[in-house]
Order: sequence, then C-alpha cells, then structure tokens
Amino acid sequence: MGSWHRLRLVGAFGEQVQRTAKEFVKCGLVQVVASDAHTLKNRGFVMTKAYQVLNEMDSQYPERFVTNARNLLNGDKIKARRIEVPRKQRKHWLS
Repeated sequence: MGSWHRLRLVGAFGEQVQRTAKEFVKCGLVQVVASDAHTLKNRGFVMTKAYQVLNEMDSQYPERFVTNARNLLNGDKIKARRIEVPRKQRKHWLS
C-alpha cells in the first residue's frame, strides 16, 4: 500500500474509498503502509494518522505493518496474511 492507499486509508478521498481501503487491509491484500512524501505543499504527511486508523481496526496491525516495512527495507521476507474473500455487503437493508 503506497501513499495512494495511505491517503485513502485515512479518508482523504471520502468515506466509501476509506471503507474500501480498510476492506483491502482486512482481507490481507495490504502488507505495507508507506508514503512517497512528494508534493508536500499540496499533501500532508499522514503516516501517524494511517497507523492510528490501523490500530483502531486491530491493535496488532501497527506492529505487523512496521515489521513488514522494516523487513522490506532490509531485503528480508515479509509476512503475508492469508487472503480472505471480502464479505458481501448488502446494497439495501431488505436484501
């Protein structure tokens, strides 16, 4: 998950996009949260907020993502979770 998804994780592009990013995390499709840290005049550095969101989702997520980022930078293997099929969301309350 690069900065594109990081910004989505914290809700910078709306609620629906944030829900989708969180679903990606929950399903095991995301292994690293990172920032490309360019164009800072137009975009704030929100890594702290991203890790707060991860912690709110599951208190084990921040350490998992920090470890994966460290391992990636060191050329070590990262731990990937088993990919889970996303739960089907109802479009209407009657369905």
